[in-house]
Amino acid sequence: MNVFVRATHHHCDNWGVGKLISVDDSIATVSWFDSPLSDPCLERIPATHLAPVILERQTRVYWLERSAGTWHVGRVRDADDMRVEVRFPNGRDLVLSLSDIEVRWDRPIDDPSAFLAAQLNESPQFAQARSRFTQSLIGQRGACSGMSALISSVIDLEPHQYEVVKRVLQDPIQRYVLADEVGLGKTIEAGVLIRQYVLDNPQDHRVSVIVPPALVLQWRRELRKRFLLGDFLDDSLHVLSISASPQELLERLRASGMVVIDEAHHLSRDPELYARLRDAIIAVPRLLLLSATPALHNERGFLEMLHLLDPHVFKLSDEAAFRRRIVHRQALAESVAGLIPENLLQIEDFLDDLLQRFPEDPLLNEHAEQVRSVVIELPDESEPRFIEALTRLRAHLSETYRLDRRILRNRRRDLPFLTPRRAGASRIDYVSAASAQLIQAAEDWRRTVAGAVYGQEASSYSGSSSKWFRSLLEAVFVSPAHITRLVRDRLEHLEATPDCLQLEQNPLFDLSVAAERYLSDKERLDTLRSLVERQLQGDAKLVIFCSHAEVADAVTDTLRRNLSAPVDRHAPYADPEDDYAEQ
Repeated sequence: MNVFVRATHHHCDNWGVGKLISVDDSIATVSWFDSPLSDPCLERIPATHLAPVILERQTRVYWLERSAGTWHVGRVRDADDMRVEVRFPNGRDLVLSLSDIEVRWDRPIDDPSAFLAAQLNESPQFAQARSRFTQSLIGQRGACSGMSALISSVIDLEPHQYEVVKRVLQDPIQRYVLADEVGLGKTIEAGVLIRQYVLDNPQDHRVSVIVPPALVLQWRRELRKRFLLGDFLDDSLHVLSISASPQELLERLRASGMVVIDEAHHLSRDPELYARLRDAIIAVPRLLLLSATPALHNERGFLEMLHLLDPHVFKLSDEAAFRRRIVHRQALAESVAGLIPENLLQIEDFLDDLLQRFPEDPLLNEHAEQVRSVVIELPDESEPRFIEALTRLRAHLSETYRLDRRILRNRRRDLPFLTPRRAGASRIDYVSAASAQLIQAAEDWRRTVAGAVYGQEASSYSGSSSKWFRSLLEAVFVSPAHITRLVRDRLEHLEATPDCLQLEQNPLFDLSVAAERYLSDKERLDTLRSLVERQLQGDAKLVIFCSHAEVADAVTDTLRRNLSAPVDRHAPYADPEDDYAEQ
């Protein structure tokens, strides 16, 4: 019979491919091949629990060349239910019947020496390919220090971001405030840490990202496109608005193995929400709080953030002591820096200063006395008892009093390589007749109405005119395309008061004409084009910010028609989740 089969619904269904020997009263005898030097494993299985197998290409097979009494290893090139074409080393191809070959089962090899003794080694081609792949994989892991998320994310990682990620991942307690200044990449750091957690726990990860409402879509896009976590969104990875119902937030937090809170200082500004979520956040194994403004000027809010990281060290009931830490933080840093063996003769002065600043700490007093008892003997700087006592004291101070122990902060002034060519903005003046006419039209309307309400400043007409003028000024300087609509709305509003309508009708008409002329002003756009041409020197690139989409369209059209350099117009992303992008 000699047909290859695979068992289903049986205790040997994970043994792989076996060979059907016989069938007797619907009970099949199946042989599983282990090695040429051991007997096959025979099992009697109901025939209904077997499925036929056609050997796939590249399946490893074993063939006994009976004339020479030698076993050979080859790879399947093609097969059907009767015969199989096998390629052996050195390009030797044979067509064999299924009864002539064996396929090893899927159970691991207990002793490879049997295969080596029978000289059942294959061509080195596959081993060499695996070796190159393994070497490349080892090299990549070495380059990223084992942090595979760094090289599997679509990001350009900066050195300071790498150091933050490394610091967090090397800590068995991953609870930190990421407090880089705006624009230095807190989101990238958090995204890498989220991806690493997912890679390390592919089945058991549960992540909740809590952000302000305006950032929900941005975070979803970043996680999907930069960190390739789209398959996990809304399943094991959730991005939640901080304005969601407290019950929903609480349920997600309790089920999470990692929580990331962006703009975390907002949480402490809502005492009720903070109180409801605090215990759940504290219990999460991994916690990242993102805040560019940890708010040292707001000691209570700062304490509440740190309390989420370490409730034992930063107790909410001990705000007075926390304020003292802030007051003494510089002196404390100097004392800790001075507690080194080389300062043997000055160490007692440091101890006295510490005990005076923190008299309510019994453990500090205990460690200080242990150091003092050794120092009084004037030991050698390398004395083990001396070094051990100093180490315990420094560790206690660092764990208990350092505010920045779990705050990772990078400042722009410390990273000059990020903006090496910034030299400040330069002002370029130009004259635009259309702009001047628009501003003059707005001023003419203001003078007309101001004269009419003189002495009647408390009237409803005066109040509504003031509010409308505020909207007009905003449109003049931000979105001139809206002026026509403002004028139309104003005229409709004045229809109920014919005298006011007659007063304002001509100034409003002039204002509308000036706005239309401004938007279509060729001279203004030509001036902009000439300014851009003057600035485009060498490899320079310019970014032009426009007040409104219509203005951006007009600028883009003018530059594309008149410049040889490429001009790109920023547009919203096609993905609905990316519509948060501004023009």
